[in-house]
Amino acid sequence: MKTPRITDFDPEAKLPSLKSSLDNMPAIQKPGHNNPPQSPIQPIKPTIIKNQPVVQPLKDKIKKPAEKPKKRAIRTRHPFDIYEDQYIDLRRLSLEMQIEGIQCSMSQMVREALDRYLSAKKKEIK
Repeated sequence: MKTPRITDFDPEAKLPSLKSSLDNMPAIQKPGHNNPPQSPIQPIKPTIIKNQPVVQPLKDKIKKPAEKPKKRAIRTRHPFDIYEDQYIDLRRLSLEMQIEGIQCSMSQMVREALDRYLSAKKKEIK
């Protein structure tokens, strides 16, 4: 058992001061108090050196690319349902074309088929 300290029971004893790592830190104040005024930043003026070529801005050197032919904008994905056998046939056709060296995606084939279908339907309506 620990030995009791007599100062713990003395009603007239001074309380020990609490110690903190922030004891010697400056007090927190509102901004602007005791802060020296800051001078505005002065822009740096370019100096011109004689007999030195003038550098042209990059804007003048950049050539505009030739206009590309306009393509149809591709919309984001839409969940359309197709039958399983349609997907299998589409996949098989795509793989056969790739084996033959023809670059054709399934999406491209569906777009072409949809264009043909829509043009046929438009003709029926007229």
